[in-house]
Amino acid sequence: PALIQWLGDLHPARALPESGVRLAHLEISHPAADDLRAALAGLILDPRTQISQGAAKDMRATFDTPHGRRTLP
Repeated sequence: PALIQWLGDLHPARALPESGVRLAHLEISHPAADDLRAALAGLILDPRTQISQGAAKDMRATFDTPHGRRTLP
């Protein structure tokens, strides 16, 4: 995660076994998307993350897995 400060030098993900799952896309929808983008400017630099205008606050993550692409609404 981009907004968590891990303690120590070793990131916790390095201790997990390889799963073959990779984040393909993270979409964050918000009624004030421009304000949210401005507030997070410089914090979320991953091109897989997109902030878009939406009627309600919402988040959707899409993963590439060994069993194909999966989306968590």
